[in-house]
Amino acid sequence: MNTAARLRREMSLRLPKAPAIGPCTRQSARCPDARDYLTELRPCCRSHLIETMSAVAEVFKEVGCKWWADYGTLLGAVRNPLTTWADYPWLPQEGRPEGPIPPGIIPHDKDCDVGVLAEHWHLIYRAIPKLRRRGFHVVLRTWSRSIKVRYSEKNHTNVDVFTWAPTANGAMARRTYIGIDKYKGREFPRSWVSELSEVEWEGLRIPAPRNPEQFCEFRYGPDWRTPLPANNDGVPR
Repeated sequence: MNTAARLRREMSLRLPKAPAIGPCTRQSARCPDARDYLTELRPCCRSHLIETMSAVAEVFKEVGCKWWADYGTLLGAVRNPLTTWADYPWLPQEGRPEGPIPPGIIPHDKDCDVGVLAEHWHLIYRAIPKLRRRGFHVVLRTWSRSIKVRYSEKNHTNVDVFTWAPTANGAMARRTYIGIDKYKGREFPRSWVSELSEVEWEGLRIPAPRNPEQFCEFRYGPDWRTPLPANNDGVPR
């Protein structure tokens, strides 16, 4: 049994339904289970995430910033249509539609991820005030050359924007990584994003690496098509 299958078997258990709570708003904190990968993303959080991602896409286009869907955002666009709700046995199954899941947010994902060439960092600066005027809260992290676009100052539903710059060997890399990133492919050839493709995501057409399937396998390994009740398979890369 491969690692992905083992993890699914160990963690695939039917959890009780999430407690009934009111929908979160721009004026409230996000839902209390919004960071729990064992629960489905609630409709309110999902709606806010789509709104935030759509705003990032519009503003980046306005300022001429080249970007692409990355990490779980790309994975949901590519893998969702290859799966059904039965592939998520740890989530409630009653009343689910038959057939493949539409391309977009992975059912238990919690945020969106965007990649940008580091040479466009000045364009990200131009985008920040435009996003703030739309009501979003932008956290600027100059040491890592990244930003976090939150639905509001109170509601931390967010889109992470990472910049990628060439290393001494020519591969593209981030300035900093967090602990979870050791389980995901990191440095990649610039040619993979020099020319971009497009993928469907929540009814939108958004930029993606030249070969989306190849990029998903690079990030998540050969079993990337198999959903897991986590955001990694526990295999260091």
